[in-house]
Amino acid sequence: MKKVFFLLAVIILSSIVFAVSKWQNSHFSKTEKFPAPSETIVLNKGDKEEKEWKEQLEREEWINRLHKTAPDADWRSIDQQTRYMNLLRKSSNTRSNIDTLANGFLTGFWKERGSVNQSGRIVFADYDTSSNAIYAASDGGTIFKGSLNGSNWTPITDHFNISGIDYLAVLNQTSSPRIFVAAGKYCYFSDDDGTTWTTSTGINAVTSWGDIRKAAVLNQDNENIYLLIQEWDYTNWEEIISIYYSQNRGTSFSKLVSYSTNQMGSINQHDFWADRYQGNTLYYIQQDRVFKVQGNVTQQIGSIGALTNDRSMITGTNVGGNLTLYAYIDQDIYQSINGAASWIQKANVARNPFRQNSFAASYSNANAVFFGGVNCARSLNGFSSWEEVNQWYDYYGSISDKLHADIPAVIPFFDENGVAKTFICTDGGLYISDDNLQTVENLSLHGLNCSQYYDVYTYRAQPQYIYAGAQDQGFQRASQDTADILGFEQTVSGDYAHIVSSDSGASMWFVYPGFAAYNDDATTGNWDVSGDFDGRGNYWLPPLCEHPTIKSKVYMAGDDPNGGTGAFIYELTANLSGNNVSYNQLPADVQALTGGQISAFTYSPLDTDYWYALMDNGTMVYSTDNMSNWNVGGLNNGPEAHYFHGASIYASKAKFGRVIAAGSGYSNPGVWVSEDHGVTWEQMNSGLPQTLTFMIDATPDDSLIFAATEVGPYVFVAKDSMWYSMSSDAAPDQRYWSVEWINASKTVRFGTYGRGIWDFSFAQESDTTDTTSVNNLSGLNEQFHVYPNPAKDQLTVQSEQAKLRKVDIYDINGRVVAQIYPTDNTTTINLSHLVKGTYFVHLHTQTEHSIQKIIKL
Repeated sequence: MKKVFFLLAVIILSSIVFAVSKWQNSHFSKTEKFPAPSETIVLNKGDKEEKEWKEQLEREEWINRLHKTAPDADWRSIDQQTRYMNLLRKSSNTRSNIDTLANGFLTGFWKERGSVNQSGRIVFADYDTSSNAIYAASDGGTIFKGSLNGSNWTPITDHFNISGIDYLAVLNQTSSPRIFVAAGKYCYFSDDDGTTWTTSTGINAVTSWGDIRKAAVLNQDNENIYLLIQEWDYTNWEEIISIYYSQNRGTSFSKLVSYSTNQMGSINQHDFWADRYQGNTLYYIQQDRVFKVQGNVTQQIGSIGALTNDRSMITGTNVGGNLTLYAYIDQDIYQSINGAASWIQKANVARNPFRQNSFAASYSNANAVFFGGVNCARSLNGFSSWEEVNQWYDYYGSISDKLHADIPAVIPFFDENGVAKTFICTDGGLYISDDNLQTVENLSLHGLNCSQYYDVYTYRAQPQYIYAGAQDQGFQRASQDTADILGFEQTVSGDYAHIVSSDSGASMWFVYPGFAAYNDDATTGNWDVSGDFDGRGNYWLPPLCEHPTIKSKVYMAGDDPNGGTGAFIYELTANLSGNNVSYNQLPADVQALTGGQISAFTYSPLDTDYWYALMDNGTMVYSTDNMSNWNVGGLNNGPEAHYFHGASIYASKAKFGRVIAAGSGYSNPGVWVSEDHGVTWEQMNSGLPQTLTFMIDATPDDSLIFAATEVGPYVFVAKDSMWYSMSSDAAPDQRYWSVEWINASKTVRFGTYGRGIWDFSFAQESDTTDTTSVNNLSGLNEQFHVYPNPAKDQLTVQSEQAKLRKVDIYDINGRVVAQIYPTDNTTTINLSHLVKGTYFVHLHTQTEHSIQKIIKL
């Protein structure tokens, strides 16, 4: 979202101002990196809010294009139903260490890789006074539980992803605290701290069409919860806005009132607020009219008298028994101190809200009001005036006490001692303030592991280097591969994706919304040169493909830069001496053949004259002459092909002509395979649910094909011609966005959009000789030894270079049957108490690990 920049103006002598150079092809020098604020640049600062909102809309459009469906299909509902079925198949959210998956074809273990220090977006949070714990909901659909000082973060819903969370409340007025969540079209509650979840009843109509736009708890001692819902009236065929309420802590809801948007304005002109701790009244704004809701009775109590065309919001506070209400109408703030009977216009906040929960007032000071957009505004005088808590770019110089950009929610609350505090949710984690946002503290510096990655790439020659493109947490890099969950360095802020390399990660290309960048040494710095799209990018993050041999070149799919029709491939060249990136438009217009835009493309590694491209309208083209000419393939055959949106295309390393296409699979098969370069295609979706496949990769012999999908990781076993879920209790239920096979370590690495990077490492079969040098999973083939195998009463394990820290032995069901803590490089383990069968030996040094399969005689 944001290119990181900081306006550097140094006044020397009397009035000499050094201006920052204009944003052009090279935005940063090679050595600049965060968090040092003097090494960042800021330009066009006044356009930040407008640019941010444009990018947010473009991002949402891009996401929806990827999830292409038939008109009567709702991809979010389809995916959530799949997640719920997966939850029913899981026994609990406990994790075993060894997994046997895919009908017994895969054996290995899942491991979280990071990041541990780059939190993603937190959308809502609440505080449980009974346990002194924070519950924080991430944009990726995982709920975390932690301490009020920002420590001990633990995911409590890794087994059940709750997509689209907008509200979370911990209701602890009984002996059994309840976690209540409003998310998308559903509400859920859990009475056992997140282990099991039940769907609230009474709001079934919204699941067909619509959305829960806001939720609020009114005086939690009375157990009342209200919902503001966007629905559809199928009788009169019009959009309606409804309020639902529950009197049993969210177990069930009843409809209170409905309004037609034709008479009462769009959903953005409706909002409500309720005091969480006292009173019996919900305050509801409808355009500029204000109502009070008590029980199931609604009554208008005032009118602000302001014209509204865009957005209306309301918030309030009740300090010392005195009600103060605030309203937002098209960026103007209004105040009422007489129960909404009259209103005073106070100030223009000069921004739109980031989300519905971004407007709040303090529980301790009726004049303290907060409004979150890209930055967060703070007023301590009832919005007679206001100031920024900090500028978004201040974060990079002081991460611990400056807010990250983008404020989904500001949440006042009382702690266990009755002290008023405030949570601030951002795109970079969760913050807290105890002085009405005069100061803030970052609670997500370590352990709130909700990184949102679009893409992950591992440097093959030096696999300790892992690169990641994140949602609003920039381009990230890990440089030390330890046994722990890794910390990542954010080299530059913003949104980055489509990481490609012609030399396996020594150098690198990637895209940001607006430009492509090249880093000649990907292990350091951020980039050497970059070049703006200038209208060429047809997607928010347009697809890239590496050049087969030349590292300083890359190919990008785009459209006509002059605004005309067309779908083209551009060859980009990094000119290090000229400090720029040049664009060369290849002559072939693919849109003229198919009518679509290129959504993914690649080449055959067996003959780089052969290129393959997927289109956004369900078609496919191929070239046999290095993209000079294109031919229409046969992927568009079939009655529902036009609902297929290609997201990933894979050309086999094992068989020339084999191509696999993957993408949206809600109203049609989501994966297809061709054995003749795309001339003819067959469905390849047996075992795969209706969902979107973001990316595919495979082992060198195509025996295993891996898919990163909206509803989890999948593997296609060629021997069985079937897709299998790789989900288990050891891996989070998440949106898996990227996948790569790392052959040296026999590991498949997934990037998720909410829980960071996860590896599945394969167990290797040991030789049945007395002494075995095991082909272990970390790629250190000569460092670990396990012998004899098969073994009868004793087993010797050895690490050649480092002292063994721990050895675990698991049975075939993943249960620990022995655990040893050696004091040297070699140790002997007694197996006489074990029954005959198959076991797994997991060896740990301080920095490496290996897992081996043995037979006990």
